[in-house]
Amino acid sequence: MQRLMDEFINLQDRPEPYITINIINHSFYNWKGTLNGPDGTPYEGGLFEFEITFPPNFPTSPPEFLFKTPIFHPNIRSDGHVCCEIFSNAWNPKVPVRNIISYAVGLLNEPEPRAGYQGPATELCLKNREDFNREARRWTFEHAMG
Repeated sequence: MQRLMDEFINLQDRPEPYITINIINHSFYNWKGTLNGPDGTPYEGGLFEFEITFPPNFPTSPPEFLFKTPIFHPNIRSDGHVCCEIFSNAWNPKVPVRNIISYAVGLLNEPEPRAGYQGPATELCLKNREDFNREARRWTFEHAMG
């Protein structure tokens, strides 16, 4: 737990300009935050809520990153779970939490449809990127703005 406390304090002392982060119910194992949709993406202007849940054996096991705001994205399931190698087979216990959050923001900048879960967003992203961007933008307006 000391590592989580240290990393949380580090994020408070040196915040990233595109996120806010807090702990849930005074537990360093449960974080919540918001991130601003990156400029130049279909998510631009959106404010996306997320939660990070750290297992008791963190950092041996990866955290779970969950978008609470609905988002149309090939690496994010309909229940909000982020699907990518960093949270499973490619997990590295030395990765700082700041980098985990930056990775999630990076997915909004550049989706990885071949590495994501196989759902409607993945299919559309691979088939027609322009239509995918239009649908992702519609979801952003509907769920993450205002």
